[in-house]
Amino acid sequence: FAAYVRIVIIHLFAGTRLEKIVGICRSSQPLLLEYNSMYADNTAVTFQTVLNLMGHSVNPVEITGEVMNANELEDHLAKTKQPTAIQAYLIHRLLVAVIFRKFDVAAKLIKPLTREALKPDLEACAHLYMGLVAVHMCHEGNGELAEWQLLALQSKERLDAYAKNCPWNFSHSARLLSAEMANKLDDDPDRARSDYDEAIDLAGRHKYVHDQAIACELASLFHRAQLRPTQAEEYLQRARLHYGDWGACAKVDLL
Repeated sequence: FAAYVRIVIIHLFAGTRLEKIVGICRSSQPLLLEYNSMYADNTAVTFQTVLNLMGHSVNPVEITGEVMNANELEDHLAKTKQPTAIQAYLIHRLLVAVIFRKFDVAAKLIKPLTREALKPDLEACAHLYMGLVAVHMCHEGNGELAEWQLLALQSKERLDAYAKNCPWNFSHSARLLSAEMANKLDDDPDRARSDYDEAIDLAGRHKYVHDQAIACELASLFHRAQLRPTQAEEYLQRARLHYGDWGACAKVDLL
């Protein structure tokens, strides 16, 4: 069961089509519940996150709907004290908060996520999104800037190390965070533009369609801020296409 749950989570963060993940979860969740498995909570979080992205929830950032209720799960996890399950839940919430650009929500998730050492597989999933939040908070001048700057640098360092050891899985993430830092922290638009394009290309070649969509959306915002509306619209259209390919209808509708 533990291995199965990890595979389901990895499917989501590896950009597997959301409809396929729904099929996997619908076939497995009854068995997990039948055996009263502690891992049923983890699968439910991924299942509901996917449904939210597909548009089957009232508020896509709150992981509540057909499969689970976020408030009830938080109460349950607080009582049972399952650190891995808590981390997995927070990382799923972080993912949807970043995708829907709810950085106030995302920022509140960072401290509990970093309170304890993340499990290695969850850490690998989290650093891109943690870094993107940190860069955004620095750029907006929100909160403790020194802490956000440190987190951005730490995330960049970890992603660079991951990319060196496993470029297929992490090179696009390292380039995307580098682009955001060049754009928003270093005031280096030439490097930012190059890194955005490289991140988009790498994510596409390596089949990380969801990160490709995020990269296109961020590149669109970059070009809009640089007063290049034509390029901004081109990247936005590509973001819509990639989010649609992933199956994230709620995000496509929002864009």
